[in-house]
Amino acid sequence: MTYPARHDKHFGAGCSGQLTLNSTALVFNCPGDPGSGFQLPINQIDAVDDNGIRLLSGKKYHFTIPGMNKSAEKALFTDWLNRVR
Repeated sequence: MTYPARHDKHFGAGCSGQLTLNSTALVFNCPGDPGSGFQLPINQIDAVDDNGIRLLSGKKYHFTIPGMNKSAEKALFTDWLNRVR
């Protein structure tokens, strides 16, 4: 599943790009700033955290997806994580 999304960083900074949720990882690509992209393997993800995820390390990643409110975004991440585990 791929969505247009904005990775919400601290203090209002962020990057708009493409969020991919697949069977092995969460992948975010940021065309405007390729260094801001990342891939987070499923085995490093601890739980859903509102409109994003929390890693086993405690680090959190949040996303804004156009056309979805926070509860819909949370449901998306919850459904995806439940399916891939």
